[in-house]
Amino acid sequence: MKSLPVFLAVFAFLCWARASRTPWLFFGWGFLITGLPLLRGLIGPIPVYLFDVAVFLVWTIVLTRRGLPAWPQQVPPWSILFIGILTIFGTLLPTLTYGFYPEMIWNLGHTGLAMTTIVLGAFLLRGATSAERSGLRLGIAIGLIVLAAIAILEKSSSDWNAVLVRLFYGAGDETADQSGSVAAAEVLSALGRVSGPFGSPNTFGIVALMAALNYWLISVIDRRQSLLSYVVPACLAVIALACGSRQVIIATGLVGLGYVMTTAPERALPRLLLGAALIAPILIFVDPSALLDRLGSLSAGVDEANVSARLSEGPQRFWEMLVQDPTLLFTGVGLEIQKLTRFNVDIPSEILDGFVSNGYLLYIYFFGIFGFLVMAAFWIWVVHCGFVAPKTIRPITGGGALALAFIVFADNHAVLSEELLNHIMIFIGMITAMTTSASPATRPRPIRMGVPSDARRASQ
Repeated sequence: MKSLPVFLAVFAFLCWARASRTPWLFFGWGFLITGLPLLRGLIGPIPVYLFDVAVFLVWTIVLTRRGLPAWPQQVPPWSILFIGILTIFGTLLPTLTYGFYPEMIWNLGHTGLAMTTIVLGAFLLRGATSAERSGLRLGIAIGLIVLAAIAILEKSSSDWNAVLVRLFYGAGDETADQSGSVAAAEVLSALGRVSGPFGSPNTFGIVALMAALNYWLISVIDRRQSLLSYVVPACLAVIALACGSRQVIIATGLVGLGYVMTTAPERALPRLLLGAALIAPILIFVDPSALLDRLGSLSAGVDEANVSARLSEGPQRFWEMLVQDPTLLFTGVGLEIQKLTRFNVDIPSEILDGFVSNGYLLYIYFFGIFGFLVMAAFWIWVVHCGFVAPKTIRPITGGGALALAFIVFADNHAVLSEELLNHIMIFIGMITAMTTSASPATRPRPIRMGVPSDARRASQ
């Protein structure tokens, strides 16, 4: 989705916000990663995503604001490990194998910026102001409203669907990848599923779920309740029904499971009933047939292509790749190495076909066994943190951690979609900050809802 006037206007807004009104910068960040992630410009052949610009500008705040370190010193330095893996296994080793291509540096910067937002998530509680958190929360909420409107338009009208698909993926220069995205979106819409601005119905729904979780968590931390607290879950329900994603239904169920596991029954039951009451009216106005058909086919044992790709075909292709070159188990193939085919790089088909629809296997594919072990340890740590977080937010963090473990297993979008990575890492960063603030090592600081008091200061 490229438009030079829009790019320049949003870029100017983000720079103005960084210079004089930082809460608006956080608003722009939350809105861009949620509602319009495809907004970008070009420097020659290099795409510049506006949400990357927002993340970079937030990083300048983190690096220049005095106070607590953005990342707690007593927890593993995950962002450093991420950058190390991306640099060594994702970039340097593929350079030795295939030669150097500018695409590799872009992949490293784009993905690395998204993965290091875990530090920015922690900064929200250790250095950001309440106004900046509110800006991010509002940006996420407005982005979800935009996504719900897109879902309704795409679902209700084939004409609107065609317009939006071309707007998001056509961008006026029909490259092979964009043409493929347009074709895939049109085929899925004919089956009653919409992709919004994400190129995949599953990613559409999962981004909405993670955005809603981040909104919920920030609202609880700052004790902010408003009409948006009801609008956000309603938007999530609309998007889930429109995209027809079973992954979203299962992940949301895991959030509910974590909530029930960590909440007293007398408190959990009324809120679950309230959630059902919010969803029921939406079922009347939004056609849920595509989702119900997909749930029914799964329960009937129908061997759909996307299910078999995750459970059998993907692992089989991965095994064929290792037979072709066993050393890849230790080195990996590199970050998104498939993009090198546009430079006519000779890569055996067995290696290209080793791409799998499972985030955990994808770590081995990209980064080898060492990268997989680091990332597996990271997700085990995330689930642990979710269930040892302060009691006031444990219903959210426990359920969210369970959902994230499933999301990485169920598809590859948690590895490949940088806007989703932003939401995931924001959530995990906040969990880290709150869990650390509640630990005995940091008890001398006054704590209010898991937020150190010296993080509450003016943004100027």
